[in-house]
Amino acid sequence: MPSQQNCFKTQKVNQFVCMDKGCIEGSICIKKYLRDKHYGHKTLSLDQTKQLIQSWPDFRDEFYDFRDNVDSLLDEMEENLELQARLISKVLDADEFDLKILKIVIKLIQGIDENYRKSFQKNIVGLKQNIKAQFKELNKKIQNQLNTNTYTIKKKIKATHDSQFTSLYEMGNYWFSKQIYEKAIKFYDEALLINPKHSDVMYNKAFALEKIHSYQEAIKIYNNVLILDPRNVDALKNKGNCLFELQQYEQALEQYDLILSIDAQNIGALYNKGQVYQYLDQYIDSLQYFDCVLRLDPNFLDAISSKGDLLLNQNLCEEAIQQFDILLMKQPSNTLGLCGKGIALCKLNQFDEAILYFNKTIQINQKDVNALYNLGLVYKKQKNQIDAIKYFTQVLNIDNKHELAIKQITKIKNKSNQIKEEETQLKTRDQTIIQE
Repeated sequence: MPSQQNCFKTQKVNQFVCMDKGCIEGSICIKKYLRDKHYGHKTLSLDQTKQLIQSWPDFRDEFYDFRDNVDSLLDEMEENLELQARLISKVLDADEFDLKILKIVIKLIQGIDENYRKSFQKNIVGLKQNIKAQFKELNKKIQNQLNTNTYTIKKKIKATHDSQFTSLYEMGNYWFSKQIYEKAIKFYDEALLINPKHSDVMYNKAFALEKIHSYQEAIKIYNNVLILDPRNVDALKNKGNCLFELQQYEQALEQYDLILSIDAQNIGALYNKGQVYQYLDQYIDSLQYFDCVLRLDPNFLDAISSKGDLLLNQNLCEEAIQQFDILLMKQPSNTLGLCGKGIALCKLNQFDEAILYFNKTIQINQKDVNALYNLGLVYKKQKNQIDAIKYFTQVLNIDNKHELAIKQITKIKNKSNQIKEEETQLKTRDQTIIQE
């Protein structure tokens, strides 16, 4: 019995039955086909050919993974098996690829010496590793290319979005500058569809809503801005201003205090606190904040004007006039200073001088309701009812819900009707006396 060293076994080939009776069953003995380490037989027997055809699917599967390297394997074979392989391929109805594999399998069946078998197996392992390495490298290149292409596409999309976003944002700002706030809001909304968390756009939209007196909506958006940036002083200030307009004074003060916790010398917050205390009739606190602002910035005109109004409300007319004079020295055309001084002069019964300052105010701004109303009051005090009604009516033409103007006109008309009734009664009485 031949030793196993003289028998060539593989998973696929061992399906063939050895033709030597003495050989181990299930193996192919190379004694019959190998003489002095040379191939003795050049063709397959009929039985071997039948076995090959029956086992063909297994052989083909074995080599399919190495289909790109079949040519290199064939080059290692010693004989050209074209004719024999083509005859078998006709039976199998095989294609050109199958033909190549057939050539390799026939050579294996014919028998290979031990050294060649080891060399062949080594080549197979090398091929496997080479194919894997090539596949890995190819996959890496493909992945890199995909990543590059994806990045490029994303970059282009982002650039397009950025361009659209910038255009919409700038259009919103354009309409805001034109004080057409509804259009501005529309463009801000479209910009926010592209970038929903852009704090500047959110802030500008809230500011536009504030301008059209949509204070509750504005506060909601200011809150969203503050979620992104809790130290956004402008958002805190404007939120406080909205609360102030809604007469939620305590909540407004909380916002201004938050600003001052960030910046203790924030002039806007200090001034706004002074205004809130003025509306709450806490004049001492209000005056302290206005003075604090003016110490930090002596040219803060609103603080000078507000301090003058505060003194005026306390009937400190001379002190108020001093503040308005300071204001007018810094800005002669300041309507708040002109009108404020006119009111102070009116309270001091200096009517002619008061009328002069009110008229200066109206020359600068014909729709200054405060100046028109106070001019009506001056003429009423001078018992010039016609001119008084004239200016009160002008006020109502600008603001038809101006309660004080309505009240003054009603008083004048009632007084006029009362006078007419008294005159009628006097005439009736005089006529009765004459008849008697």
